[in-house]
Amino acid sequence: MALTRVGAEQAVNACAAKNLVLGMSHERRWAPPVVDMITKAQSGALGRLLQVEANFSHDKFVTLAAGNWRLNPAEAPVGGMTATGIHLTDMSTLLFGPARDVRVACEQLASNIPQGDTMSAHIRFTNGGSAYISARLAKLLTPTTTPSSAELVIEASGHDASVANVFEYAQENGRVSMVGLNIGRDITSKLGLLQLKNLTVRGCIGSPGVWPAAIRFLERTGIDLSPIQTHHFGLNDAAEAFELGKDAQACIRVTLSMKGLN
Repeated sequence: MALTRVGAEQAVNACAAKNLVLGMSHERRWAPPVVDMITKAQSGALGRLLQVEANFSHDKFVTLAAGNWRLNPAEAPVGGMTATGIHLTDMSTLLFGPARDVRVACEQLASNIPQGDTMSAHIRFTNGGSAYISARLAKLLTPTTTPSSAELVIEASGHDASVANVFEYAQENGRVSMVGLNIGRDITSKLGLLQLKNLTVRGCIGSPGVWPAAIRFLERTGIDLSPIQTHHFGLNDAAEAFELGKDAQACIRVTLSMKGLN
């Protein structure tokens, strides 16, 4: 914000005189998508918030001169937290309120940045909920030939852009595993690369084979699961069932059945 208290006070007073909002290095909270998210969260439109997962990474500091303040642990400590993580923690506290406790790991893994280049933080909040925040200041991938040289590409995000480009990252005769969920959306992709590169593609949803194995286990052991089925509703009362299901203190599992259907 400023290098001295006098300078900071001048900035605050100048903005107050013009009835302007002063953003102190947290200008990202005013970005339209963030404003929309915060408004919906505070109005209750998003329901009970459970957790934030956020990442903000780049490699812009790798080429900075050694004397740059960004590389001074005294002025910019904890790796990516100072440069990028603060925006993520700012948005998290806007959503959840004051933090109760924080656990942080910071390591120097892929650069000469003295305060570390790989940081992660787990935050628990006073009013419940948690946030996992990570920030990296080093390149995530240094290919030996070209970016499209991976023998195996695993698409685990389900993000439209990632799904659209996943075939470009695989090498000739490579394999692509589609794990991320992206169901029901139309995505434009270069399907010709499947033939051009002779790719093998496999899709996977969740953990294959888990549910049949779980059913066989229950059949073999005879475990009674009825105690966790705390409430039963007919389909006509589905709205009431969903409302009750939001309260983790009032129920464990709510079951809908065809009984009582008009």
